[in-house]
Amino acid sequence: MEERLLKLWQRGLAYFDQDNLDAAQACFESVLARDPEHGPARFRLSMIAMRRGNAQRAIALAREVRQRVPERLEVNVHLARCLLQAGQSQEATAIAMAIALRALREGSAAVLESLGTLFLLAGDSHRALPLLDKSNDRQPGQVPLLSTRATALKNCERLDEAEADLEAALAIEPANPHLHWQLADLRPWNANRNHVERLREKLRHASGANPDNDLLGYALFKELDDLDRCSDAWPVLQATLAARKSRRPFDPGKVRDLYDQVRRRFDADFLATPEQAIDGPVPIFLVGVPRSGIGLMESLLGRHSQIRGTGKPAHFLALYAQMRGQPSTHEFERSLFDPELDFNYAELGLRFMAAHGPHPDGPTMFVECQPTNFLFLACIRRALPNAKILHMQRDPVDACFSLLSRPERDVGAPVFDSLDVAEAHLAHERLLEHWRQVMPGNLFEVSYESLVSKPEMVLRVLFAFLGLRYEPRVLAGFTLHRDRVGRSQRYAEPLAAMRERLAEGAAGEPS
Repeated sequence: MEERLLKLWQRGLAYFDQDNLDAAQACFESVLARDPEHGPARFRLSMIAMRRGNAQRAIALAREVRQRVPERLEVNVHLARCLLQAGQSQEATAIAMAIALRALREGSAAVLESLGTLFLLAGDSHRALPLLDKSNDRQPGQVPLLSTRATALKNCERLDEAEADLEAALAIEPANPHLHWQLADLRPWNANRNHVERLREKLRHASGANPDNDLLGYALFKELDDLDRCSDAWPVLQATLAARKSRRPFDPGKVRDLYDQVRRRFDADFLATPEQAIDGPVPIFLVGVPRSGIGLMESLLGRHSQIRGTGKPAHFLALYAQMRGQPSTHEFERSLFDPELDFNYAELGLRFMAAHGPHPDGPTMFVECQPTNFLFLACIRRALPNAKILHMQRDPVDACFSLLSRPERDVGAPVFDSLDVAEAHLAHERLLEHWRQVMPGNLFEVSYESLVSKPEMVLRVLFAFLGLRYEPRVLAGFTLHRDRVGRSQRYAEPLAAMRERLAEGAAGEPS
């Protein structure tokens, strides 16, 4: 490599390591301008495109690199991760499965970790664990790996091993707030086994300038709540929410306006002429307010022999946004909610089904579990008329309280205030009533409370709606937490205003 090219390459790597993506991209593009066959620069440009949410460019660049070096594990894993993120899960998992055994024999710790994480994101923790185990064998003591493996172990209900991984990670990074939250959320704790004093100590020394330290507050609240120390727990949560709100002001009217816009634009006329059904496995779209039991239902559905999961990426929305010319769905653009724009819903349905082709294990249905899809049910119905739509319902106060008490917010508006979350919930309910009216008979609603109290009865009716027979294996050995029903009652006084606003909205009073 000539000297100028080498310097550009090394400078690009340095910028990439510093997360200065603009400078890194400029260097790697200059390298390619001088040497169009420079595969490593093209590979790094693909990584940059993926970090920026431009999955299609990332895939195109990764494919070009793979054509030159088809056997390179790093390239195959990266391409599979890009495909999964773009909603092309069938090809992604096919690539991952094809290289998994070779990766176990030959792969570096980084390749093994990345491939294991891919299977984890695709909803297959059992395939992820051997890869993550081998990665840990080859390079032990890596905190991100220990955290990822703990998640996979938790999904496989191996809680003691998950706890051991998290404690090992905390021994390396004792101030890491993400690890403290992950450990607090691992299981219910009790008076003889908890981390309350350790969390209090960490909070006393935590910097308020670091927003990640809010996780310590959530973790302490969760463990105090587990211990029924509600009078100690609520002030901790209140202080955590206040700190978050002070750093990130949010107008709850934006949520109301967005939901109302969807109601106005996607009406019965839009759904009057659905496209033709497409041959192949039947998609199940699982939606609802976050923390309404969606994750529980996804786990139960995945235990049926004829249903498979698709993991975390929002496949339908990613493809829809891509066809609308929007590279990322992080911020919704107005064009996504404009039914009058010329758009080929039949092509959208074909692309979506192509990304979820027949599975080698043979299931006839698959689940996409993304709460954000709730806004796009009319588009889903139009493009995929044979799709099944399941909506999880939960007591509004319990659902809103659960949102307030947890930090994870992959989708939806920020949650800092009890009245704000009540307004968002009411906007969701108004749109739900709209979907009931324009899609009668196409929306199956499941009560979280009924599911945990009478699971077999509810699941028998649900599987009949899906056209499947109930299988006892779905509930065999599965733990349902009935104690989570009515949990908000423990904080009735501080949540009184929220409860009142939800009751007013349910009674039809103006917002």
